[in-house]
Amino acid sequence: MIGGRVNKRNRNRLIELAHGESGQDIIEYAMIAAVIGLGVVASMSTVTQDIGKMFNNIEANF
Repeated sequence: MIGGRVNKRNRNRLIELAHGESGQDIIEYAMIAAVIGLGVVASMSTVTQDIGKMFNNIEANF
């Protein structure tokens, strides 16, 4: 029964957040964080390739 009350309390809190302005703020911050995360992931591919080329050049010079 305790778990049911906790779940109902959390559900009610989520409903309040979704309908209030503070919920909108949270969603906006989450979207900004997601966009930043996607940018980091996309740039890491280029960075890792560049680092790999750099080490290959160092190895070739030895």
